[in-house]
Amino acid sequence: FLNKKRRYKHPKYIFQLLNIIKKHNINIVHSHNYGSKSWSILCKIFNPNIKLVHTIHDTHILCNLNKLNLFLHKTFINMNIAISKAVLKECSDFDINKVVQIYNGINVKNFSNKENFNIENNILNIINVSRIDYLKKGQDVLIKALKICKDKGLKFKCNFVGGIYFYCEDSY
Repeated sequence: FLNKKRRYKHPKYIFQLLNIIKKHNINIVHSHNYGSKSWSILCKIFNPNIKLVHTIHDTHILCNLNKLNLFLHKTFINMNIAISKAVLKECSDFDINKVVQIYNGINVKNFSNKENFNIENNILNIINVSRIDYLKKGQDVLIKALKICKDKGLKFKCNFVGGIYFYCEDSY
């Protein structure tokens, strides 16, 4: 909606965001990264009635915040979503009490019955959708499991979909 260039921080965008919030009667803003959280905090400064929800997608995110950013986070964010027990613990370690744990994934129990699978030509189709970062996302575990399946004679096709993640201190 803003046609904003990445990392472009012109103040006009805060007013465009505020106009969108007003026009659509938005009550809750949900952010997923440092940049969108910063913009949403600015919106809340101008419109204190909106509620801010922020998803914390990984460990070591909070420890990378300086004291000012941690203070702003604790002050303005109304609710945090932790995607794992490890993230929930890290929130507790940083005295972030407004947090709920919602797992980032699917309930695999829904797929435990073979009748739920539609396998064409006896070939199981598998897709891994995530950034290519085996240390966090476990693509190496999937590849090892596929080797076991192959050795047992199971036919499958596996696709990997995702980008490569590069961490950079100034990426925010």
